[in-house]
Amino acid sequence: MKQSKNNPIKFLAKLERKIIKDLEILNNHFHRFTNHIHPIKDRLVIKIKLYEDLNESQRKSVNYTFRKVYQITLEKHHEEWEKPHYLALGYLNNKLIAIRYIVLAEALFDGTPVKLAGTGGLLTLPSYRRLGIAEEIFRRVDDYIFDNLNIDCGLFICGKSLVKYYERLGWTKLTCYKLFYQNNDNKISRLKKYAVMIKSKSRIYNPELIEINGKLW
Repeated sequence: MKQSKNNPIKFLAKLERKIIKDLEILNNHFHRFTNHIHPIKDRLVIKIKLYEDLNESQRKSVNYTFRKVYQITLEKHHEEWEKPHYLALGYLNNKLIAIRYIVLAEALFDGTPVKLAGTGGLLTLPSYRRLGIAEEIFRRVDDYIFDNLNIDCGLFICGKSLVKYYERLGWTKLTCYKLFYQNNDNKISRLKKYAVMIKSKSRIYNPELIEINGKLW
């Protein structure tokens, strides 16, 4: 701390980060209190839009949310992960507070062609977490991809610590598989460390070999 005080710019930047963090905590407590009276998820307006159709204002809101959660913009996110086709935007009082994106992809399951809706990027602003918002967006997007998109199943990857959370939302963890995809250099890579979650309405999929025609999401 003494070193920071000797550098006013660093000290003020550190102080600003602490104030922002404290405000987020206070706002979250406020939202959790009011949530018992009038649940936020019941007031949430969810719009699912083509990514290419976003206007400038919407793109700014999306990038603001990505920076708050991932410390990068969505465009920067594209450099490593697949670009989304659709975005589910969750609004409260015209403020964007949550996002989930949808990627349309093709894959081979044990050599058989499959159309996928890859979902990911489920993020909520810190002040609005643990209020049921993410779960509400997750369920709405699930309904949308199976009712409106010509797909065989949904698929996404996640950290192993999140498997039980997504299982409660109706997704299943693949237990025996090898998943390959194209990395940023267009070379074939094998997925490691992450869990693969899958969901389908009419058929049970449990492939041993998954080959994604493109980057992951």
